[in-house]
Amino acid sequence: STLPLPVHAQAGAGPTSATSTQGTASTTATGGWGSTLTDGQVLTHVATATGFVVLYRTEPGWGTLTIRDGAGGTVLASINCAAAATSGNMWTSAALSDASHTLHITSTGTTRVEMVMPTRSTKVRTWPAGWGGATTDDFMDNADRALDLIDKLDTAGTLGLVLVATGTNDDAEYATDIPALLAAIS
Repeated sequence: STLPLPVHAQAGAGPTSATSTQGTASTTATGGWGSTLTDGQVLTHVATATGFVVLYRTEPGWGTLTIRDGAGGTVLASINCAAAATSGNMWTSAALSDASHTLHITSTGTTRVEMVMPTRSTKVRTWPAGWGGATTDDFMDNADRALDLIDKLDTAGTLGLVLVATGTNDDAEYATDIPALLAAIS
């Protein structure tokens, strides 16, 4: 079987994207391609899966995400997003039949979906938090890009490996920024 990959919540522009969303792009999200949804807006993703994991952001005063299996289908979860500002929050579905599912995520009030991970007969999960054009400082200064998620995975005991990829954007800062990023991850 193939390893299911997560999709970023914003349709179209992201590296791998949700099937559709009525929201607007937000860089304040794990991986930098979140979708801010307002009251009544919907994000959908179609995948052959035995379950789903949804990453979302919380903010004081925000609303609720309702997750359904199909349009008007069974409610899988209702997630209150009104809490301290943080990214990388995770909801994991119960087991679903091994079939094609259309996940419908509807917002009541303002919410932000960050990524959707279809799961299928594997314990391996890969969460790509890279962001083209970003520097190491961007990740250290904005915990929502990756550090919030790393912290939550570590706290849950499900963090196995973190790969740090660098590029020419950090060229003059390697000597100080890379050790600082590694310390932040540690």
